[in-house]
Formats: sequence, C-alpha cells, structure tokens
Amino acid sequence: MTDSANNAPSRDDLKIWQQNLCKSPNAWEHMLKNLDPESYDLTCIQDPYLNPVNLANTSNLRSYWDVIYPSGHNSGTSCTQVIMLVNKHLSNNNWHIIPIKSLNVMAIELTGQFGKVRIYNTYNPCDSDHTLHFLKRHMSSEERSQCLTQGENRAEPHNIIWMGG
Repeated sequence: MTDSANNAPSRDDLKIWQQNLCKSPNAWEHMLKNLDPESYDLTCIQDPYLNPVNLANTSNLRSYWDVIYPSGHNSGTSCTQVIMLVNKHLSNNNWHIIPIKSLNVMAIELTGQFGKVRIYNTYNPCDSDHTLHFLKRHMSSEERSQCLTQGENRAEPHNIIWMGG
C-alpha cells in the first residue's frame, strides 16, 4: 500500500535509528551510508559531527530528511549535543518541534491514528546528571502524553533521576 501524497509505503509502525557519533566525521559518513530512508522514519543522534560553521553536513540528506536542531542551536558558545533527522515521508502536518531550551535535549511530537507521542532525544554527559534533572522538570511541566526517550545517558547509575508513572 502506498501513500499517494508522497509515494512512501504506508506502515503502522515507527522505526527509529539512534546513535552516538562521538563527533566523528567517519561515524557520520558510515551512518549516512547505512541510514535507509525506506526503513527508518526518525533518527536521534547524540554527539553529532558538525562542520566548522556548526551545521551537519546534509547536502546528500535534504532529499529524504529534515534536519532538526535544538532550539538553542547557534545561540551561544556551547556545542549542540543532539540533532534529529525526520524522514520527509512523514507529513509536516503530523509532527512539530517541542521548544526546549537545552542543547542536550530536544523533542518532536507526532500525531496520528495512535494519538500523540513525544519523542525526546537526550545526551547526558558522564560527569553530570543535569540533563536528567532538566528533563524531569520539563516533563513534569508539560501536558501528559505518551513519551519515548532516546539517547545517551552516561551518568553513574546512582545519579540517575527519572520520573515514574
């Protein structure tokens, strides 16, 4: 079955590629060679490789993917730790960016027959649990909806704080 609006096969599932690239251009190129837009709907990247002007090298991605940066990208001296790639076969009417003031956390909300789901992409460095505290505060202040978190959590296990229920 095909979605006539964008000629993409229609599916009932959502496939996510998640990877920490360790800021490596080689890892970025390897990911690009293996990231099949026919198989994946969303990509959550931590520690992305960004070029000298602080952007992902995306010239070969633009035909299949929308590159999403955190809300504070390029607004200061800190490095962006997460980006998302949203497959263009997902209608722009069915997803939007959740504004979050962090370079370590970003999210989108998808809407469909399943209702709404928020997908968070997070990076938590090993020397801090700041990102997890931030995410807990953010999720506590937001409307309740289904949430999925993807990402890199390098905090010591005794430092992890997570919101239950």
